[in-house]
Amino acid sequence: MTMDLGFLSLVFIRPTIVDELISSLEAHGLKVGIWQHLVSNEETKLSSLSVVGSLHLPPNYSIERVSAETYPHQLRKFQKLMQSCGVAPLPGYILRGQEIPTVAEMIINAQDEVMATGVGIFRHNPGGFYGKAAHVGFLATESSQRGNGFALLLLARIILASYEEYAAELVHTGVCSENIPSQRVCQNCGLEDSGMYCLGVTNPQILKGAEFTR
Repeated sequence: MTMDLGFLSLVFIRPTIVDELISSLEAHGLKVGIWQHLVSNEETKLSSLSVVGSLHLPPNYSIERVSAETYPHQLRKFQKLMQSCGVAPLPGYILRGQEIPTVAEMIINAQDEVMATGVGIFRHNPGGFYGKAAHVGFLATESSQRGNGFALLLLARIILASYEEYAAELVHTGVCSENIPSQRVCQNCGLEDSGMYCLGVTNPQILKGAEFTR
């Protein structure tokens, strides 16, 4: 197996083959991360609406949507926060929605610093089974701001925007089973375990020990 960029994402892996697949990949010297696949259901929109209605930002904090008009320095702050929180930063053209439909939002304080991020992207083949599915998440919160519900609020808003602005038929994400805070955030927005898995495969010889994402 060759991966010119050093990484490969495998999604929607059935539980009956996941152990064998991981063993086979590791036998080739590859590093494998595993995430539970969480998906929306009939209660997701109601749960997300409830979250948005119940959570409020502190004074002088605001939420901004990334767009073509977002200043480059602000976009770099968005990406820097993602990276500092162990979340693989997305390219600027993706965050701006210039290549595929994307909802990228950030919470900023009075000093124009990015305190939290969240993203939803329609990254699947438009003509495929998941063509109207939004991959949501990419949540990052500045360490001093954790516990304020910022990630929960952003995820709920992104889920609702995916449905209301882009007519999503499904929203989904991947979360490590050990990442209890993220599991709770997803559950509070009405996402549930599909029973399948997502694998992040990296080549340590190319990426020099870098992680795929958390």
